Amino acid sequence: MRGMLMRTCPKCGLEYDIAEERCLRCGTPQTPLPRKRKIEPGALLGKTFRYKLESLLGKGKNAEVWLAKDLKMRGGLFALKALKTPIAKIKKEALRACQSAAKIAETRVHPNLARIFSFETDEEFAFFVSEYVKGATLESLLKKRKKLTEDEVLWVAREACLGLLYLHQTGLSHGALALSNMILSESPKNDTLPTVPTARSHPHQCVRLADWVISIAIEKTASKTVSKTPAKMIVGDMRALGGLLYNLLTGKSLPSNLKDLTLPKGASPLISEVLKICMAPPAAIKSDSAGRVISIIERGQKEMVVLD
Repeated sequence: MRGMLMRTCPKCGLEYDIAEERCLRCGTPQTPLPRKRKIEPGALLGKTFRYKLESLLGKGKNAEVWLAKDLKMRGGLFALKALKTPIAKIKKEALRACQSAAKIAETRVHPNLARIFSFETDEEFAFFVSEYVKGATLESLLKKRKKLTEDEVLWVAREACLGLLYLHQTGLSHGALALSNMILSESPKNDTLPTVPTARSHPHQCVRLADWVISIAIEKTASKTVSKTPAKMIVGDMRALGGLLYNLLTGKSLPSNLKDLTLPKGASPLISEVLKICMAPPAAIKSDSAGRVISIIERGQKEMVVLD
């Protein structure tokens, strides 16, 4: 059957019959495909073997994220989230859930979200194709810095909430917000970030949220239904954000008992108010909670500018 498949030329991007020994356009010799395909550096994924895996970007419970070159686009870089379960063992309804999620994601475009372009399958693997954001994750930044300043944390809070508000207002949620999937669009110089109130927005840098929607779709690969309602997912997003902001501010994980939550000496009422909204009781968290955080931060900015 492999003689009926198509292959993508790594040099010019032409798709041609896999039985050909050379590219029909540029003459590049075709290297043999391995008999047993694996998710590893150099592996080719897709119906026409167009995505070449370069390096592992991250691992999750159900999938791995790889930096990949799109041979059809002459080496354009993308992030591929490949499901660990072989396609032969994935239920049809789970595949349909992933395809449906990708179709929704294709229509969602926002500066603070990493784009999701498609969900694709080949004979052995299933994977999402998404935008590759070149920059440090907040997880890696925290390891270097141990903790961030309050103004930096407020900047992160607003940047994250800009993306979350867009999702929540369009009936979606992130579902698995973590420091590992909050990516700086440009590696910060000297490990510093833009701050509040020095910049309302930064022309070259923002926090991009990755893996949104994908986490929900992947959850359906393990079960027929997702028990969490959209409202509960929004609560999960805001609670997760509150924990991450606390971690960035203090260098410590959020205590299980919120009554034991203590902020650094000298912490402003502004950061306290932001954390209070994020960690409010579930009934108090609404689809506009991320917008409330943005408003509080920007109101605080204006007041600080006036005082200066």
